[in-house]
Amino acid sequence: MHDRMLYATDASLYQAEPTGVVIPADTDDAMRAIRYCGEHRIAMLPRGGGTSLAGQCTNNAVVIDLSPNCTRVLEVDKAGRACRVEPGITVDDLNAQLRSTGLFFAPDPATSRHANVGGCIGNNAAGSHSIRYGRTSESLLAVDAGLADGSRVLLDAGAHLRDPRVKQLAGELLPLLRQHADLLRERFP
Repeated sequence: MHDRMLYATDASLYQAEPTGVVIPADTDDAMRAIRYCGEHRIAMLPRGGGTSLAGQCTNNAVVIDLSPNCTRVLEVDKAGRACRVEPGITVDDLNAQLRSTGLFFAPDPATSRHANVGGCIGNNAAGSHSIRYGRTSESLLAVDAGLADGSRVLLDAGAHLRDPRVKQLAGELLPLLRQHADLLRERFP
């Protein structure tokens, strides 16, 4: 119970005791946890540094903490000005590893020492230089996403044209967005 309570809070005022906590050894291990939760219809919540300010990483769900072990830079393409990383790497650690290339991950949330890239993607993190460099979404080319059935999809521009599963997901999501468009505009301008 003590371990679960460590994950009950983030940088916000919210608190919710998780159902359980999984610390995967690597991204394949994380996919096994996702598949298990999906098969058993158990709510799950990916989590990194716990720096969210609005309770995004607290919930009555199985927390999958990617920050201890899913922290590698997988590839750096200096010429293409891009890199591939695991979701648990912090913004500061990523930028330290990129420094010699002259590249950097532009979003600079105040919590960059603890904020994980995966969380930055989930929250579309920005920071004090976002006017000049943009938010996370403007520094993102693709996401290798794990789905509840344990499969993976590559989400990038045109993914819906190449991958029938992404097309199906987009087809299910669009009616929901249309149905709640007014509320979304009102509450999230």
